[in-house]
Amino acid sequence: MLLEKRSNESISRQAVREIIISTVGREAWKTNQRITTLLQIKFKEHALQNHLLLQYLGNGEIDLEMQKLAHLEFANAFSQPFTDLLLSTMLDTNELYLSQGAKGQMSARFLLGLNLLEEMGFTLDPKSEDNISTPLNAHYLKLLQSIEALGVTEEQRDTYKTTEATKRIVEMMFRARGNLLNELTFLTVAESLFPLFSGLWAQSVNDLSETKTNHGFHDIHIDDEEGNNIEDDHGGDAWHLLTQALSPEREEEVSIYMDEWLDAISGFLDGLVVLFSTNTKKN
Repeated sequence: MLLEKRSNESISRQAVREIIISTVGREAWKTNQRITTLLQIKFKEHALQNHLLLQYLGNGEIDLEMQKLAHLEFANAFSQPFTDLLLSTMLDTNELYLSQGAKGQMSARFLLGLNLLEEMGFTLDPKSEDNISTPLNAHYLKLLQSIEALGVTEEQRDTYKTTEATKRIVEMMFRARGNLLNELTFLTVAESLFPLFSGLWAQSVNDLSETKTNHGFHDIHIDDEEGNNIEDDHGGDAWHLLTQALSPEREEEVSIYMDEWLDAISGFLDGLVVLFSTNTKKN
């Protein structure tokens, strides 16, 4: 029996977003939206939008050995610590209770929970009765399967030494814990940026290996037959939550957080390009 695609999830997501707006208050929401609009402009105008790595991916310039490096760096920088950050962010919504009460806090946790559930392998709106939830579909485990399929052994994965840029991302994610606004800024940047690269990355893997994208980690993060991408919902939720957590007196602070995350992720991608160049010279 086929179910209407993501209908329950979409309805729930829209409903909770409306609850958040009403809890913050329409006028306060408009004020906060002015700040997020400026942040969106900053995001769209950042050099990341035209990073050299996009050219590498689009032109098929990343060979199998480079793919191994990219997957290992991404796993260490983002996939492994990402669930921890989501859990930390949910806990830190205690901050919202002070200004928005239990309804504001629980609504924020609800949206974060949708992201967390999918990260852990839940199927929120199954396409069929066989499309069940299982921890084996957790995004991090799916990425590890892709890494194995690329020919990386468990020992190689566990002893891999990451770049300094990757270490910086992990350190920043750890230091962001306890600071809701900083955590939400990271989630907003990461969830909004990844779709820019995920489709090209999936195609690049498809072209170079047996790790096909019709199942596994890359399939999760590319557009489906109807043009929907899981990160579109997560990115939209993140911007909504960031707007909820904002206040005019923290405008400069959140702008600094945005700059720091954009620059750190840009450094991560720069590090990949250098890594690719070094690997090419060795071969």
